[in-house]
Amino acid sequence: MEEYTVLCVVSLVIVFLADSLFKTKVRERKVFLCALALALLTQLVVDNITAWRGFWSFNEKMIVGVRLPVIPFENLLFGISLFYATVISWERAEGEHRKNFCR
Repeated sequence: MEEYTVLCVVSLVIVFLADSLFKTKVRERKVFLCALALALLTQLVVDNITAWRGFWSFNEKMIVGVRLPVIPFENLLFGISLFYATVISWERAEGEHRKNFCR
């Protein structure tokens, strides 16, 4: 595995463990999966257009080589972990707000 791939997989594992540790169980909700699908579709469209237009590129030595169609597969993994971490953070913040509000 290349460096970017390893970092993306590690970030997914960390977010998954955070979900388990904080007991948010975000991944069990159909709404989360639908929202994730929409976020990934948007990421695929926007990232492919911007990479194809030359706004940014990837170091070939840092990726595995699987592309969707222009962006590397690892970029999609990173998008999943960012989205997942955002939803977990939102749920944690909401839970803390409820706890403090109800005192």
